[in-house]
Amino acid sequence: MPLLRPLGRADLSRLATLSTGFAAETVVDWTRRLDRAGVVVMGAELGDTLVGYAAGEVRRSFGSAVSSSGASPSPRSSPGGSGTGALPATTPRTTRKAW
Repeated sequence: MPLLRPLGRADLSRLATLSTGFAAETVVDWTRRLDRAGVVVMGAELGDTLVGYAAGEVRRSFGSAVSSSGASPSPRSSPGGSGTGALPATTPRTTRKAW
């Protein structure tokens, strides 16, 4: 079973070799990506061989921005007018009946 672990600059050569084999990112691409804040790269290794990877960026959740004062912005109105930004007020509701 492969061992999963975070990858970093020390893994650049093996990461670039594997990804260019997939016709994906190059050494230059990975160098830029690994230097950005919020980038997470996980690798799968079998023995000393890197056999796979997954990469992404950590970001704030949708609509959860915090102002410089630390306060959350006011909720946005949804098309249905509920004011929560969740489901419109006209969304049909179902009820469960106990049998």
